[in-house]
Amino acid sequence: MITLTNVQKTFTVNDTTIKAVNNVNLSIRKGEIFGIIGYSGAGKSTLIRMLNLLERPTGGTILIDGQDLTQISAKELRLARQEIGMVFQHFNLLWSRTVFENIAFSLEIAGVKKAKIKERVTELIELVGLSGKEHNYPNQLSGGQKQRVGIARALANNPHVLLCDEATSALDPQTTDEILDLLVQINKKYQLTIVLITHEMHVIHKICHRVAIMENGNIVEQGDVLDIFSSPKHSVTQRFVKQISHEDNSLKTARHLAHEFPNGKVVLLKFLKEKAEQPFITNIIRNFKVDINIIQGKILHTQEGGYGSLYIHLTGSEINPALDYLTREGVEIEVMT
Repeated sequence: MITLTNVQKTFTVNDTTIKAVNNVNLSIRKGEIFGIIGYSGAGKSTLIRMLNLLERPTGGTILIDGQDLTQISAKELRLARQEIGMVFQHFNLLWSRTVFENIAFSLEIAGVKKAKIKERVTELIELVGLSGKEHNYPNQLSGGQKQRVGIARALANNPHVLLCDEATSALDPQTTDEILDLLVQINKKYQLTIVLITHEMHVIHKICHRVAIMENGNIVEQGDVLDIFSSPKHSVTQRFVKQISHEDNSLKTARHLAHEFPNGKVVLLKFLKEKAEQPFITNIIRNFKVDINIIQGKILHTQEGGYGSLYIHLTGSEINPALDYLTREGVEIEVMT
């Protein structure tokens, strides 16, 4: 669906060449939600803006549906951009136009007949949950409502791809979740390929199927969200995962408990997918001579399944048989003491 090969973008500032994006290679599948995450200055905004050539790459190829956007004429690019919707961080609405008129704008430019425009805009207003707000102006809307208008406008031309440039970073947590739920609904309803950039791991784990992590213009790690969460390799990825897992606090608690109670073992258990819902702790207590103190645990749900982590303190005469049982059941075990 989308293939980036050796994509580069350099800027020259005061005779200094800055590599904003450095030889990026990505393959994004049709119908998936693909996240690109990085800290400020990582190059993610430049990268996503190259997907519709708002930024033209210095080198490399960008294929969307087999068409290399870097090699087509200006007229062909205008047509290609009709297949690529974009949602912006700060909404980019026309303040002198109503909700209806903002959504209709791109259809008017494309020369769509008024009757068709009314039908399409009405459908989109209902889809994004703004029925009754058609005649409101942007200054009469909340931040979440403005972003819903932005999403509806991006969908007006029935695009194959939706680009989201930090679409939730200006919103409060509850509104962020509502917008993310809307994006998932749109993805499922239209089988729309969504590419989003963010600096928040919460956004990635909640709605993305796969993710790429950027640092200094490079993709340092990429893969299925569940795999990245369960086994992050790069130090930047590990820092992002800790935003969600709060692993540092759990580890400190586990080490403190191990020092205070030297008997037994402090263990970190990790569960993937359906195993995150299994009653392993209950089974251990019933079948082995051990006592268990639960230190801290969490289950994160992704598009591909759940990921659970649990710190426990075990005492008793059958600790090793209990841990052997967990290993046989496919639970990943890390003994802290």
